[in-house]
Amino acid sequence: MKYLFLFFTMLLLGQNAKSQISISSNESELVQWNFEIKKENNKVIIIANCQLKDDWHIFSSKEFGDGSISPTQLSIEEISDEMNHPIYTEKGNLIDSEIEGIGPVKYFLGKASYQIEFAAPQNSKTFKGEIAYQICNEVMCQAPTTKSFTVTLK
Repeated sequence: MKYLFLFFTMLLLGQNAKSQISISSNESELVQWNFEIKKENNKVIIIANCQLKDDWHIFSSKEFGDGSISPTQLSIEEISDEMNHPIYTEKGNLIDSEIEGIGPVKYFLGKASYQIEFAAPQNSKTFKGEIAYQICNEVMCQAPTTKSFTVTLK
């Protein structure tokens, strides 16, 4: 009897683990990223554009709520706040909402762009960066994710 109970418990846990893996493995189907770089007036501008599937949303880079949801953060390896004085902006259909137990949140539905503008060293042409983000729908949130990228000025 003890072994039968153990068998069914393991079977049930195995099914649960399988469903968790399949949910997180399809994140690339939920959000698509592309990255752009351009130079204007001796400033480099890097833009991270995302396109979200259906009713999924991505959070603003502004701090909000109780800290349990991750704001989107765009970072570039080759720059520092002290030396390059970066300016961060974001664009999209920003929605202000209130989530019970979390507080006020700001997110973009459908698509969003995150931009960083900075003074780059004269000889720098290639920049490596990361975008850290979390996407959610009305039912669930994916785990916070970081995507690395490289962009080159032409």
